[in-house]
Amino acid sequence: MRLILLICLIANVLPAQTDSVLVHFDKSFYVCGEVIWYKIYLPPTAFPGPNVGVRATVADSRGEVLAEAFLPAAGRSGCAGHFAVPFDLPSGWLRFRFTSRAENQSLVLLAEASVPVFNDLLPLPSGLVLAEPQPVPAVGWGAGDLRVGVSVASENPPRAGQNVRLKINITDGAGRPVQADASVSVADETLCGAGVYGGPLVFAGAELSAGGPAFLTGPQHAGRIVDAAGSPVATPLLAALDAATGHLFFTKSDADGRFLLELPGFVGTHPVQFRLHDGADVRVEWPPGQLPPDLRPLPWSAGVLRYLEASHKRKKTYQLHGTVEPGLQTKPAKAQPLALEFQRSFRVQDYERFPDMATFFRENTTHLVFSAKHGRLTAKMYDPARRDYFPTPPMFLVDGKATFDADFVGKLDPAGIEIVELQNDAKLLRKIYPALAGGGLVRIRTVSGQRALPPQEEEDVFGLPGYLPEAMHQALPASPEQPRLAPQLCWRPAVQALENGQAEVLF
Repeated sequence: MRLILLICLIANVLPAQTDSVLVHFDKSFYVCGEVIWYKIYLPPTAFPGPNVGVRATVADSRGEVLAEAFLPAAGRSGCAGHFAVPFDLPSGWLRFRFTSRAENQSLVLLAEASVPVFNDLLPLPSGLVLAEPQPVPAVGWGAGDLRVGVSVASENPPRAGQNVRLKINITDGAGRPVQADASVSVADETLCGAGVYGGPLVFAGAELSAGGPAFLTGPQHAGRIVDAAGSPVATPLLAALDAATGHLFFTKSDADGRFLLELPGFVGTHPVQFRLHDGADVRVEWPPGQLPPDLRPLPWSAGVLRYLEASHKRKKTYQLHGTVEPGLQTKPAKAQPLALEFQRSFRVQDYERFPDMATFFRENTTHLVFSAKHGRLTAKMYDPARRDYFPTPPMFLVDGKATFDADFVGKLDPAGIEIVELQNDAKLLRKIYPALAGGGLVRIRTVSGQRALPPQEEEDVFGLPGYLPEAMHQALPASPEQPRLAPQLCWRPAVQALENGQAEVLF
C-alpha cells in the first residue's frame, strides 16, 4: 500500500490584495456509501472571519438538490463540511456549489466543483470504454511562495494498526517559518491515486478583493412573499416562528415582496412558519433550487474498476461483521427551546374522554372558552389584568406551529393530545410573541408530536437548513474486532502551523 498526502493551506500572515476561494476534497472520486469530506478556504482579506455564512448545496448530475446546509468554522481560515453519498445514487457527477450573501443581500458565488461518484452495487453501463487517467494541472494553492515539508516521525515503517505521526513544516521562499492553516488528506495511492483517476482534489473559486462587498455571518434565507393572487406583499413585519424551539423572529419585505431572514446558528433543519402580523393569507416563494446538470461521461478506467471491486468486497466484509464502514459520526443537534412558564397545565390523558377539545375545555376551565358562531367554533381567553376576556382570539401552538383557527383546535380528538398549557399574562406575551399572542397563548403537544395544521397554514411551514452537524472523520473502527479497510486513512480540515511554521498530524 502506498500513501498519497495532500496538504492545502493558506498563510494568513502574508499580504495580498486579491485571493481565490479554494475548496479541498479528501479524494478525487467517490463510491456510493462513502463520506465526502471537504474544506473551503476563505480569503482573509475579503471575509470577516470563519463565521461567515457559507451555504453548501449538493446536487446530483441532473441538478436535483440532495442537501443544503451552512458550514461551521474549521480553524481560522474557512469552513468544513461533509456529505454521505446515498447508496442508491446512480453513477454520475456530484455537484457542489458554495455561496454567501453580501450585506446588500446579493448572492455571491464563491466556488463550484464536480466530483465523480460511482455506484458499485449496480451493473456497469453497457458499451463501457476504459480510458487512461489524464493528469490534471495543479491548482495554485495558498498565498505567496510557500514550501511544505512532510516527514514521518519514525525511522521504521509503521506496522498494521500502528499510529503514524506526520511532521509538517511550512516556510516562505526565503526559508522563514510561516504561521498558516492547512487541511491534510491521507489516502491509499494504489486505490485512489492519480493512476486510478487523475482528477483534482482542490478547486479554485472566485477571486475576492479586500475592497469587495462585506459578507453576512450565520444562516440567512432569502425569499419572496405574495398574496393569494400572486402579487408581491410589502410589509415591515413578517413573522417567522421556529417551530422546533418556539422562538419568534421578524423581518421585512420590500415592494417586490423580497425578504431576507437571518436566523441564529442552530444545527440541522428546523421547521419555520411564516405569517403576517395581521393574519392575512400569504405564500412564500423561494429561488429555484435546481443546479445546472452535469451529464459528462464518467472517467472510467481499469483502476476505477479495481476500486469498485474492492469497495464491493469491503461492503460484504462489513456486512459479515454486522456493521457499516465507519466514517460519519455526527453530534446530535440540540435545539434550545424557548423558556416559557405556563399558568395552567392539563395532561389530557389523565382526564375523562370527551368527544372533542372544545368540550374538554368547557368541562375543565373557564379561562379558555369555545363558542359556536355561524357553524364554526371561536375561542377567547380570560385576561386577569382586565378582569374580562381578551378582545382578540388566542394563538394556539400545536406541536410548535401557530394557528388562530379555533374551529380546527376545538374539533381535535383528545385521545391524540398529550398536554395543554395556558398563558394569559399579556405583558409577558407582548415580550415573547409581540403582534401575535395579544389574545393569550395555548400550547398543545400531541401524542405523535407531528400534527399538521389546516392546509392553508401548513403550506407556510418550511424546513430551513442551519449549520451542518459537527462530525469527525473516524480513523479507526469502534472495536479492534472490526476491520478497517477504507482507502481514506486521514482527514484533518483544521491543522494549524504555529509561529515556528510546524504542525503535527496523528493518524
